[in-house]
Amino acid sequence: TAPQGELPAERNRAAGLTAGAARHLFGAAHDLSEGGLAAGVSEACLRWGVGAQLDRAGLLDRDGVDLTAALFSESAARALVSTDDPEQVEALAAEHGVPVLRLGPTGGADLEFSGLFTLPLAELRRVNLAPLRDRFAA
Repeated sequence: TAPQGELPAERNRAAGLTAGAARHLFGAAHDLSEGGLAAGVSEACLRWGVGAQLDRAGLLDRDGVDLTAALFSESAARALVSTDDPEQVEALAAEHGVPVLRLGPTGGADLEFSGLFTLPLAELRRVNLAPLRDRFAA
């Protein structure tokens, strides 16, 4: 099934992100509607050269989804943000009726999804930049 748009949720997310940007609450922000969480966090780590340690349990529990949906769902009205002030971001999300979940800290040279994998950013970058023919050559 194709992802379904939810205009009120999208409006609330956009208002919250705009307000957070105006208050300088975010170090970075990334839309998750193209590629989902796995792609978004990978792209963010590569963009900034900073790793992340993410806990998937809260996401699975909160959203009642399986691991594949949690990592790859392209549902609208979702964003990934980094911040030095998570309490302020949580308060801002509540003001705008946007659900929020702390996934974990950023830092280091690896992208780690607890219980799934730890991938050095150097390897992630190498694979990301490799042409598809190199990845699938016989």
